[in-house]
Amino acid sequence: MRPNVHPKYSFTNADIEQRESNGEHESDHGDLTAIICDIIPYPSDKISPKSPKGLLRVWDGTGIPRSETLSSGFPVTPEWLTQEEPSRHTVTVISTIVSKIVERHGDFKHIGTNDDIEAPQCLCGRVVNVVIWEAKQWSFINKAGSSTYVQAGKFIRIQNAAVKSDDALSLHAHSNTMITPVPDSTFEVQSLLRNHHLRVQGNHPFNARSALLPLVLPNRVIKGNPLISNDFARQHLASESETRTLLDCILSPPTLRCKVRFYIQDIRNKPDVGSLSELVISNKHTFYYQLFVQARDGDIDLDLLVPDRVAENMLGITAREVVKESGESPDSNNSSAIRAGYERLVTLLQTNEAVEAPIWTVVWNERTYFVLGDEPVAI
Repeated sequence: MRPNVHPKYSFTNADIEQRESNGEHESDHGDLTAIICDIIPYPSDKISPKSPKGLLRVWDGTGIPRSETLSSGFPVTPEWLTQEEPSRHTVTVISTIVSKIVERHGDFKHIGTNDDIEAPQCLCGRVVNVVIWEAKQWSFINKAGSSTYVQAGKFIRIQNAAVKSDDALSLHAHSNTMITPVPDSTFEVQSLLRNHHLRVQGNHPFNARSALLPLVLPNRVIKGNPLISNDFARQHLASESETRTLLDCILSPPTLRCKVRFYIQDIRNKPDVGSLSELVISNKHTFYYQLFVQARDGDIDLDLLVPDRVAENMLGITAREVVKESGESPDSNNSSAIRAGYERLVTLLQTNEAVEAPIWTVVWNERTYFVLGDEPVAI
């Protein structure tokens, strides 16, 4: 596989930073390959022939670990300040591409290097602005955004964009700028992912706003794993009536499902007060919980993945209902069902008593996950 762009015509966010340090705060560059993190229109009540038409937020894995503030004129809302960027969707897309490369090739010999690679759990690097000034160009992005070509989570090539550094680092797309979709299989995308992997391996700092890769076990693993079979669980728990410790659970082979006594310390992804939305992952028409309980037993701490079914029992409301109730009201606190679910979660976290619950072990992609098999019961 060979490059599609000559190296002397390509640049990265890190190259822009180098030019900034040399005192070049405004210049034209060649080609930047990056993934779109977000597409933001300019406020409709402020738009004019002289105003920007919209904004792309892009990431290429290079540069300092920072997400730039929005360019001048784009409102910085509290919601924007607190959202993850790069988002879960972006991190998941990148992880999926890397997994496909590993499955197909095993390494990066096909682009001229022997480096191994793993799907990143979090992202390093800088998120920058691409300001769109041309109405026709913005119209193309809007129309393309409704298809599969130019949208959040897709790689693009930006050619001949001007770089300006004022309040925020921004690329400015003018009449001579071209923005084109780039397939995931191109040399530039795969080189970008390989270089980012090397940054992770080198312990470069992660972007503090980057989302974490959601941990969701594929359906084929759940359906094909006897550890998650209800019949197997009932049969195995009947023979494993002895209450065990977290250490026993850790040292046990993956084929053993244990009834464990422990204390609940906290949850990893704690939601806002009165809300449950932060615990829900939505994917088109599919909704499920992503919840991690921190368990403790003496000096042993263990993160437990809570499956969607168990989370529903614990909270008394399904993930789909959380999305529906939150969507019907701008303030999810207005939903009595969500409020009741949140209160159940708070009660669980404030419990100072030991609890018992089955825990099983799942090995996936050579990693071991400890899964909460049922709602914890106070003893």
